[in-house]
Amino acid sequence: MVILISALFALCWLPLLILINVIPEFYPNINSWEYILYLWWFAHGLAMLHSIVNPVIYFIRNARFREGFCYFSSKLLPCVVFKEFRLLTDNSKR
Repeated sequence: MVILISALFALCWLPLLILINVIPEFYPNINSWEYILYLWWFAHGLAMLHSIVNPVIYFIRNARFREGFCYFSSKLLPCVVFKEFRLLTDNSKR
């Protein structure tokens, strides 16, 4: 799971880092490009998407995270019912 999270981090942040740090070295007049603002917003949005993708990956791949999320949801929203919390209360697996 660490490799997956790291790969998604690189995939999400690399376009913005290249746009900010690498491209201006080779193209100093990058600010005069017609579509640079759209390109920057796309790269920035992709970088911020990592904040959304990361918990989703943890929810899909980690049973303890999933159970903790369901427990928190059941306390926050009374209409959500989740009866079994065996991973959160079982200390023998640690």
